[in-house]
Parts: sequence; structure tokens; C-alpha cells
Amino acid sequence: MNEISQRLKKNGLLAVLAMLLAAVAGYELREIDGNSYRAVRAAFPTGSADYRAAVATAMAGGTINRWELQGLERQLARDGQAFIIDARAANLHEERLLLAAKARWGASR
Repeated sequence: MNEISQRLKKNGLLAVLAMLLAAVAGYELREIDGNSYRAVRAAFPTGSADYRAAVATAMAGGTINRWELQGLERQLARDGQAFIIDARAANLHEERLLLAAKARWGASR
């Protein structure tokens, strides 16, 4: 009986750990908000060529998730810049379209 109890505890712990990892991954894969799109778009013209390429790559799927945003923040920090958070973002859909257009135009130059 003791061995069965130990296995149940071990499997239960693994199940809880798996659920926790799934919750974190689900949160990180959610799309960013309009203000974050605006911050990425505002940094686009002054960002390095590597930053602009990273934005274009992130926007290739049509959206940017929180995980990709962290990578863009790190890329911008390596360039000695930071995002400027502006609360005047239009809305999620409009900001996403504006960034997509800018990323496509900037990537084609």
C-alpha cells in the first residue's frame, strides 16, 4: 500500500506541474494589447536593422504574443533603447494593422 501511495503522490505532483506549465505557456502565447503594439511601432523607425527584422519576423504570423514581445524588448535593449509606453493607443485591431503595414514596408526597403 505504501508503494501505491508514493506513486500516486509522485504522479499527482507531475500532473500539477504539467498544469502549471500549461497555464504559463497559455499566458505567454496570448496576443499583446494595443498599447504594446503601439510601443513596438513607435520604436520601429529608430530601431536597428536587426530590431526591424525581428519585428517583421514576429508579425509574419499576423500577431505578436507576449513571448515574442519579450524578445523584441531584449533586442531593443541591446540597441540601447527602450519601449515608450503610450496610453493613446487606438485599439488592438488598428494598432496591429498599423504595425503590420510598417513592418512590411520597412522590411521591403
